[in-house]
Amino acid sequence: MSAGRTLRPGSDNFGLRRRGACPRGGRPLVILTQGGDKVSESFAALDNEFAGIAESAAKAGLGNDAVPHVQRGWVTVPGDEHIGAVVWGSGSPEVAFVHEAGRSARAWDEVALRLGRPSVAIDLPGHGRSDWRPDGRYEPRRLAGTLAEAIRSLAPRVSLVVGGGLGGRTSLALITTPRPAFLPRVALIDTLPGTAAHGQEAGAGAERFRSRDEAVALLAARHPEWRKPVLHREIDCELIQDPDGSWKWRHHVGNLDGAVDPHFDDVTLWEELAGLENPAFVIHGEHSGRLTAADLVDLERRAPRATVIIIPGAAEDVVASEPARLASELSRLAGA
Repeated sequence: MSAGRTLRPGSDNFGLRRRGACPRGGRPLVILTQGGDKVSESFAALDNEFAGIAESAAKAGLGNDAVPHVQRGWVTVPGDEHIGAVVWGSGSPEVAFVHEAGRSARAWDEVALRLGRPSVAIDLPGHGRSDWRPDGRYEPRRLAGTLAEAIRSLAPRVSLVVGGGLGGRTSLALITTPRPAFLPRVALIDTLPGTAAHGQEAGAGAERFRSRDEAVALLAARHPEWRKPVLHREIDCELIQDPDGSWKWRHHVGNLDGAVDPHFDDVTLWEELAGLENPAFVIHGEHSGRLTAADLVDLERRAPRATVIIIPGAAEDVVASEPARLASELSRLAGA
């Protein structure tokens, strides 16, 4: 396992970064640097980004030969927007993961680790290592074009796109972008158009913490199903410290003025889901309230070709509570 190729600080590297490494979004660039000007981080800190993967693999009972290579990836899409990603395994990714609002590509670590197939988890704009948008607007249809370019660059032969929350709705919006044929299959994790109110996605509005422990306590209250390793990975990946010693979220959503409503939902995406010609799957946790019985009845009525898959024992957050079962199901779907 490796943290990937690292470009050390130097005039050539930063010149490449300023110019935009892939102005047409055609070539992924593996560089360990921070996107945009919102956060200043050392190369050494980013070089250790995946230091905890070996421990996670050991706890999962994976042998050394089963642990995939993992590295930080970058792509610059039209408009000079820089998008971060985490690339798992060798070879062209077969699966692309897209996270919910207020999370990042690292939310998929436990699933990607167990998947057994090369994959890529993408940071949506305004999240993870991707650039923030000046207008603070992160609606699914506004993100779809950028996500499409990132997938074409990082996973040109993808067989399954997997999304939860905002990431799932943005995945549905992909079919409205130019050249949508790269979406052969889509899996929505406890997500449908119009159901964002049932989920746990972060709302707009700045949150500040006096300590990391205070942030851990808040996340534990919001996500009682998360195990301690998930809580602490979220803190390690998503929290950054201000010069005054306080802590804040890395993602833009947790730093927006409360007057800005990013509109993570879009009920009009039912039209895209109902019209999909390629296979669509809705993966639902057995004990999750993110989709209600009424939602599933609505799905059968409005998009009868979509297949519902129940993950036994899964709590509110399927990704966090049952990563092994979810990975097994997704691997099967990707190879179908």
